[in-house]
Amino acid sequence: MDCRTAHTRLIGAGELQPDEYQAHQDHLAVCAACRDDQDDPFSRALVQTTRELALPPPDFTAKLMQRLPAESPLTLAQQSAQRVQRRWQQIGLAVAAGLSIAVVAGISLQHLWAGTTLGLAADVVLTVAGAAIGPLVTLLGSAVVVTLLLNGVMRRPSVGRALGSAALAALLLLSGGMVTAMNDAANAAASFAQESTIATVLQPIRVTQAIDGDVASLLGTIVVDGLVRGNVASVAGTVTLAPAARVGGDVLAGIGQIQAAPEQVVGAIRSSTGTLAVGTGWFGASGATVTPNVVRSLSALFGALVTLALAGLAVLLWPQRTLRASHVLPRQPWAALGIGVLITVLLVLLTLPVLALLAATVVGLLLVPLLLLAAHLPYVQGLAAVGQALGYRLTGGATVASALWGVAAQLIVVIGLGIWTPFAGLLTFYLLASLGLGADLLARRLLP
Repeated sequence: MDCRTAHTRLIGAGELQPDEYQAHQDHLAVCAACRDDQDDPFSRALVQTTRELALPPPDFTAKLMQRLPAESPLTLAQQSAQRVQRRWQQIGLAVAAGLSIAVVAGISLQHLWAGTTLGLAADVVLTVAGAAIGPLVTLLGSAVVVTLLLNGVMRRPSVGRALGSAALAALLLLSGGMVTAMNDAANAAASFAQESTIATVLQPIRVTQAIDGDVASLLGTIVVDGLVRGNVASVAGTVTLAPAARVGGDVLAGIGQIQAAPEQVVGAIRSSTGTLAVGTGWFGASGATVTPNVVRSLSALFGALVTLALAGLAVLLWPQRTLRASHVLPRQPWAALGIGVLITVLLVLLTLPVLALLAATVVGLLLVPLLLLAAHLPYVQGLAAVGQALGYRLTGGATVASALWGVAAQLIVVIGLGIWTPFAGLLTFYLLASLGLGADLLARRLLP
């Protein structure tokens, strides 16, 4: 036994095992220095004090165990994630119940709005929905498939699974659009042959002959260069009457533009954004005109800019959440993009049928702007995450100020591309938003 071990055993000499105690005594017999420490009163008092300080209080262990959580941190994190999931499920059920009540109430009270702008819009969508029930069911079925793909990717996130699922979801969306376009073309051809009511969902309509019924479109443009004895209406589209066009009923463009002269329409001209005389420009005699398509694109671009502004607010309100997503973004950018594209496709597949369902009633038609706003709210956090990552690259620091600089950089890019062409600005906006949204979901999955 060496002197260091002997000094250590001086503290607990009374608790040594017999063999340890004998070895300790043997060392004291041959080591005068350790024997002096053993016999010195001051040294023994210091050893006793050190021993008392080294021993914890009797209730120390019990108090420590009381302060510890009953479950492990991993279990607590899983329970927190489950609570968040249940909360979103409850919100989804509440929204579905509210939409159902709105639809039922609108159908029950439909007669109260007969002859009004909203009543005419509801009639349009009912006509279109009846002619396009097949494509709408196809879109809903595709939404179910995309939801299953998203769940599979989130269980086992990887670049291959995310990008593959995103490509399949985009293919389903493209197929749904092709089915809808083919259905529209077939219905329009049959209606033109019978000179009866024409109804489409996405397909533009050009009337060059006499039509005895109505001409209606959801999300499509209508150009009339002939006689329509019924109503001409487009919800979320534009209506243009050529100089030779005549309409025996009303003309409606809900959330769209009408280009017509009052003398061309027997009934009323109803538009949520105003009426333009055919051939008039918006900038005087300069000859420059703004088409309805440009107006819609600029309106959508304005909505994108508002969403980016809200992303800056999200950076200020939830900086830690934004920071976590920005850490995931440079490590798994392609997986984040794939997941974000999946969610974007899912939102499109769900929004179009729900939009048609809401617009089928007067009460529901009033909720359409709220639906479009709600569909873009998930992108706010995604844009904030991309802003945080860009801000770190620009300034070298992960602060709120750098994140705001990153959001401003996105704003400049979207505005610059939007000035060149609104479509490029919108495409960039949705790609950035999808990238950040996927990173936010990955951060929740990987960093509970």
